[in-house]
Amino acid sequence: MSFTAPLWLLLLLLLPVIVVLHAIAVRWRTAPVSSLVFWRDALRERKTSMSIRRILYNLTMLLELLAVAALAVALAGPRFSGRSDGGGGSTILVMDATASMQAREGATTRFDRARAAALDTVAGLRRGAGMAVILAGRSPRLLQGFTEDRAALRRVIRAARATAEPGNPADGIALALSLRDPRRGDRILFITDGAFPSIPGIDAPLPWISVHLVGGPHDNAGITALAFRKRTGGEPGYELFVAVNNDGSSERTVPLTISANGSVVIARTLTIAPGGRATESLPWTGPAEGRIEARIQTGDDFPLDDHAYAVFAPARRLRVLVVGPSTYFVQRALSSLPGVTVQAVSAPGPDLPAADVSVFVDVDPPLRETGNEVFFRAVPPNLPLTVSGTLDRPAVTGWSRTDPLLASVSLGGIAIGAALRLEPGPGFTVLAASRQSPLLLSWDQGGLKAVVAAFDPQSSDLPLRPDFPVLLANALSWFFPSWLAVQADQMQAGEPRAIASPGTDSIVVTRPDGARETLAPVGASTDFFDTDETGFYTVRAGGVTRDFAVSLVSEEETDISLRFSASPAHPDQGSSEGVPVVVWSGLAGAALGLLIAEWIAWLRASREARA
Repeated sequence: MSFTAPLWLLLLLLLPVIVVLHAIAVRWRTAPVSSLVFWRDALRERKTSMSIRRILYNLTMLLELLAVAALAVALAGPRFSGRSDGGGGSTILVMDATASMQAREGATTRFDRARAAALDTVAGLRRGAGMAVILAGRSPRLLQGFTEDRAALRRVIRAARATAEPGNPADGIALALSLRDPRRGDRILFITDGAFPSIPGIDAPLPWISVHLVGGPHDNAGITALAFRKRTGGEPGYELFVAVNNDGSSERTVPLTISANGSVVIARTLTIAPGGRATESLPWTGPAEGRIEARIQTGDDFPLDDHAYAVFAPARRLRVLVVGPSTYFVQRALSSLPGVTVQAVSAPGPDLPAADVSVFVDVDPPLRETGNEVFFRAVPPNLPLTVSGTLDRPAVTGWSRTDPLLASVSLGGIAIGAALRLEPGPGFTVLAASRQSPLLLSWDQGGLKAVVAAFDPQSSDLPLRPDFPVLLANALSWFFPSWLAVQADQMQAGEPRAIASPGTDSIVVTRPDGARETLAPVGASTDFFDTDETGFYTVRAGGVTRDFAVSLVSEEETDISLRFSASPAHPDQGSSEGVPVVVWSGLAGAALGLLIAEWIAWLRASREARA
């Protein structure tokens, strides 16, 4: 047992004061007697002694003592911690911070209630016991390692916030299990709303894992999909697809609007059956560039999924520079790819044109520290790659079927006239090889991405196969993952965003709430991870400003109902293990009852005294 306000226990000092007051209180009453001979000794004893018998038989005094004791203990805030398997270990607190924890519960949210339960847990820690705090979103984060500092734990918990990210609670539990020391008897306390069907490892009753549930049952409707795609059949333009789920128990009529750059383009009213899904697939009549927002009006307790965002833009255009004396097949294959502009020069020089991708064919390439480059029968001078001779008619004996650079590419049976014998150092990935030497490699380190082929396409029959343009398209997609994106650019909360940053000194990202973050570029592409808020993000890099959108669009998070199968009967009480039990109200009620009983006893004693 522990106390949240132990100073109130000083009220117990009133107990001896009450005893003294009752001991010295002498109540006189008048009675006619025939003689004072026998009364003098009795009066002398009553005046000069504190009769133990009088104290023991004074009911009003005993009731007052019990009432003051109960009130003092109640005000001190006693809390009893639930048992753990070891009894003396630390606590690993896992707080669910996924999107559904932002659902409203009256004047607060589910995460507010989780924070209050976490603070109660800190207050109920035994003396000398430590605690670690984990925030479980899309990926779990360790907010605080094991510490006995109650003030530090309270600061971390008060500063924690729910995210707009979908997530898997099992990941947070897995991190907690990795921190748990069974010899010490550590326990895990998971505070969540139970808006998921199950958690591996918790479905079975484990004495060291406790679950505390917050929130109650709610109906909800939300946007679970928003996408654009090019029309099929070669028709110009785009199609819009949007889906809205109704996870309630009754039919709902939901107004839907789609806006482009602040102007409404589409307005619909959807009627959705209970537990059903309504979808709309419509020709897009709005602009093919700018910010897109889908919105439904529900008035429910989870407004986060009432919006979905996207940034609509055509596929990115790439500038590709081809350097070499004979590059006809390479130029032709690249020109057949959508959004690619090809420029060719016969030899490398000090003033090569700027390009997104450089392709060197059978020449000595210049020194490049960063960028995106393809080498055919050419060796980059700054990479650990050595040429030890040549190969005559090497046969491809194997290639990677899982690497994205060779997706939908078959290299079996390719005829190669001659190739370089390559000896790659550490850092290279071999994509294809002959018996004597690697034939195709990739490099991705230090801001430089490179694909190296040991042969010239002209000395093989690869350009005559459909695999050649597919290989080049895979390389461009590897350099720029969003190159072929023709639908509205959109990502789910919590996903990392790859930002193109070749030759950029700094990257400034403005979040939907207006906060700015400055990133240091890392090579040709820099990842931005702080996408836990939905809305539009603005990126400024190298004098170019672009937007990207983050949405929830998750069927799992839109269903905010209690679905955890191992939940207690009442969703707001949680497990009895490991959660502090607060007895303040019971003790306060007992103190009030004792005071009423003392008042009744005093009235009876007064009537007897007057009789």
